Amino acid sequence: MATARCGVLVLSLCVCFLLNCCTVSDGAKSLPDFTSVRTWARRLDLKWKQWISILTGYDTVQLRYQAASNLSASQSLDVQVTFEKVVGAELVRGMSADLSIMFNKKMKLLKNTVEVAETAAASHVWNGSLEKKDVHFYNTKEMQDVVLEYDERFQQKINDSFSSVHIPVEIYEGDAEILNGLKWTADLDTAFKDNYDEDEEILWQYFGSKTGFMRTFPASSWKMHGKVDMYDVRRQSWYTQGSSSPKDMMILIDKSGSTHGQALQLMKVTVKSILDTLGENDFVNIVAFSQEAEFVSTCFNHTPFVQANHRNKQRLSRDVDMLKASGMANYKVGLKFVFEQFEKFSNSTDPLAGSGCNKVIMLLTDGGTDNAEEIFKHYNWPNKTVRVFTYAIGPTANPTTAIRWMACANRGFFSQIPAMGAIRAKVQDYIPVLSRPQVLLDLKHFQWGDLYYDHLGLGMMTSVTLPVYNRTIGSSNQTILGVMGIDVTTEAMRRRTPTQQVTQILHSYNENQYLDVGKFLGKVDPPVMETLFNKSLYIRNKQFDFQGVCYKNDSEVSAGPSSLRIPSVNLLFDALSLNWWTSKLAWAYLNFNLFNWFTTSTAELTIPTDENLYHCNKFMYQYYYGDTQEVNEPIICDNCTRTIMAVKIIENTNLLLVVTDPMCDECTNMYPPLPQEPMEVTEEEEEEVICEMAKYPEFRRQSKECYNYDPREDDTKCGCSSLLSVSKSQLLVLYATMCTLVLLMSDR
Repeated sequence: MATARCGVLVLSLCVCFLLNCCTVSDGAKSLPDFTSVRTWARRLDLKWKQWISILTGYDTVQLRYQAASNLSASQSLDVQVTFEKVVGAELVRGMSADLSIMFNKKMKLLKNTVEVAETAAASHVWNGSLEKKDVHFYNTKEMQDVVLEYDERFQQKINDSFSSVHIPVEIYEGDAEILNGLKWTADLDTAFKDNYDEDEEILWQYFGSKTGFMRTFPASSWKMHGKVDMYDVRRQSWYTQGSSSPKDMMILIDKSGSTHGQALQLMKVTVKSILDTLGENDFVNIVAFSQEAEFVSTCFNHTPFVQANHRNKQRLSRDVDMLKASGMANYKVGLKFVFEQFEKFSNSTDPLAGSGCNKVIMLLTDGGTDNAEEIFKHYNWPNKTVRVFTYAIGPTANPTTAIRWMACANRGFFSQIPAMGAIRAKVQDYIPVLSRPQVLLDLKHFQWGDLYYDHLGLGMMTSVTLPVYNRTIGSSNQTILGVMGIDVTTEAMRRRTPTQQVTQILHSYNENQYLDVGKFLGKVDPPVMETLFNKSLYIRNKQFDFQGVCYKNDSEVSAGPSSLRIPSVNLLFDALSLNWWTSKLAWAYLNFNLFNWFTTSTAELTIPTDENLYHCNKFMYQYYYGDTQEVNEPIICDNCTRTIMAVKIIENTNLLLVVTDPMCDECTNMYPPLPQEPMEVTEEEEEEVICEMAKYPEFRRQSKECYNYDPREDDTKCGCSSLLSVSKSQLLVLYATMCTLVLLMSDR
């Protein structure tokens, strides 16, 4: 008895049954005719209805429901069922009310904690002579000797008696500003603990300081992601969104010939660091100039701004890497081009074209003498609606007076970035300036941020934040002290779903989804699946993941340790400068680069969590039924012909009956497996997709609160003309560090 081979897509439960049904009883080795296959499909349909009715009681429940208003009819049924009317709108309102209670409770506790923080800061007496031994705190990266116990709520070991502190790698722990901040924020532990005792669902509570440290309750051991801890609280989306209103930012890069080499490389890394400070409520674009000006990305040259989401920032970062230095810098050309883009945006009627709040220019240059005053007079004065932030990049001797003037004359801030280690701290100088109007108005609004994956391991979550203001008597009160936040996971929201009332709806939905579980026919029998796809019995949609993780090939993974990287010659020249030695930036530079010289290039700011992993973009196909109801198609290969007959079992399921000849090597070799699992996107396809998606930005409701101007702002606080000096203790540390480097290099 010959048996024809069957292929069944989507329901593994029926595989054995369908194999039996495909037996050919007449002993011939040919397939049954297509009419027989149709007959089988109809019989399967009837059988399926009978099984479903018997196993689930579906028909009985349906009859009972129909007879609910007919007493005589209902009494004739053996099964007694009661029904309760479910009103979808009421379920949604009930769920909304439950979520509101949870959210309001978190906001109430957050507000109380902010008040405690502002009182503690106002009561604190500044002490410029504080040393590390005078301030007690638990460093979250040094918790080896601290008692931690596993807690199911946090899914890790914690200590709920106190908080722990994270300090970025490039920040000196002994800095007086850091120590004073740690001193007064110690009072937050009491408020954190009270919140923890009051709300059994509350998770991480934290304060992110404008100086860079983060205090988190309860205390836990920091989870390292990569060889170097690159975390900085001020670069997190919840911090930037909580500290200022949304912004439309144009980054202007000087790519003239004088930037060739280190300066341009520093600019590229600086741009990426600026992009990291932007959240999805912000909009951005990048322009490069020398004698002429143009958008860095041809993908985004159709609009002044694109949403600062992950995929757009990723594309901008990659395009910035392609910049090459040439020509002479013409600031007038670059600034004129940028201001014209702002005018174009202002005249746009598209509500998704930008945030419509803070307008910002970020100018990155190695210095110059032209202040382009006539451009500012024409486009930005007297209202100065666009703030200008300028960055003097690189250790060059180019004049910076004109660059600083641009910032001070346009409600901005001037910063200097002489070396790699200064980038992460200095690019954030603009954030306190943008927060000034909100602080002066003494207004606060709870900010619910974007969903993100918890750095400490609790899965997807959002954060509610409030800024913390300086209430110290006699202070200028124009800057924030930091941002306070509390987390809420998506799991906590899911628990508010009225599952008892919607279980049947969800169950029905999930049953249909389970029909797709099993071995994918595109792998089991690629010729069959491709034929069904080509004949439109199946169609597919392509979905993209722009935050994927890929595995390196074994041949690409290095098994040996990283070699020692010799510091750049520029550092040795920097070290000969007295100004460099007496700057706080020197400590940041050394502290940052000590790690990088022994591990990886200083230009690589994103380090994978594992040496076998790297960040990538992925795509996958989702297959669905098309309009075609049946297929009867031969596949002709070199020395093999297969006939494929497929009929949808239409009425009650999404099952498909497939009858086909056995596999043959010739056909199998001609048809590679159809993709279904996630795969890495090629650069060409990624460019096409991202560019196309940028033309249709996602809808986002604009924030009702926009604080971008206050006449009381002190515009004279617009950056220093020279670098600040440091304490003697820091100079001793710098001296010891340089001595160590000299010894290391001499040993080699």
